[in-house]
Amino acid sequence: MSRGLVTTLVLAAGRGTRAGGPKALLAVNGEPLALVHARARLAAESERVILVVRASVAIVLRVRDARITVVTSDAP
Repeated sequence: MSRGLVTTLVLAAGRGTRAGGPKALLAVNGEPLALVHARARLAAESERVILVVRASVAIVLRVRDARITVVTSDAP
């Protein structure tokens, strides 16, 4: 597979009931897990990432990479 042809869809809109809150916001080295995952996909094989999160998560995420698009979903 050629780099630059892949768009990754990261589904991170779960309820996080077992984690005590949205897993997308769990801190990994001071950064939200959803963004850590999105950046890992960009580094590995993707040209861009579509990150699906709950609206309450999207409000607090600070995405500064134009290759990451954040969309919201009410469905877990």
